[in-house]
Amino acid sequence: MRDVPGAWMFPEAANEGRFRLRVWRLDGSVVEMETRQDGVLLEGEVRRVEIAEMGPDGRTGRWVSIQLPPE
Repeated sequence: MRDVPGAWMFPEAANEGRFRLRVWRLDGSVVEMETRQDGVLLEGEVRRVEIAEMGPDGRTGRWVSIQLPPE
């Protein structure tokens, strides 16, 4: 399991605290999920994680990479 620490939630943000995660696994699969949390625990071997904030209308903002902590 990889703990991706919460560093993307800002109190002054104009959104509702909804985020879209995109996770690339070492087996080549890509998983997308929505979260309202400011951190996630991912199972399996993860190669890369990106996150984008979601607006109230469901539109997704710009994707940014999250640096994974060392295992």
